[in-house]
Amino acid sequence: MQECIVFGDARPQVGALILPSEQGEELSKDKKAFIDAIWPVIAEANAAAPTHSRILPEMVDVLPYGTEIPVVSGPQAPRLISWPLPIFDVIYIWISV
Repeated sequence: MQECIVFGDARPQVGALILPSEQGEELSKDKKAFIDAIWPVIAEANAAAPTHSRILPEMVDVLPYGTEIPVVSGPQAPRLISWPLPIFDVIYIWISV
């Protein structure tokens, strides 16, 4: 996993968009297999999170390898720049649940 974008602040359920690393490029072509492979990491994070902010398997989607995620750099942690592409993924995930 190269990056993870968690979404759903102030929503009833949070989710995550995963950007695979070069190592995971081939496995990421099978989304279920990729999610199964990274699930122990998500489960570990869930164990430390409040129950209302835990990520469910159906709320995880895998972006295509190589997807460019524009960020603003600076003294704070990198932040996403307005990025309309994954909004369709997010809407689809919320509708699917």
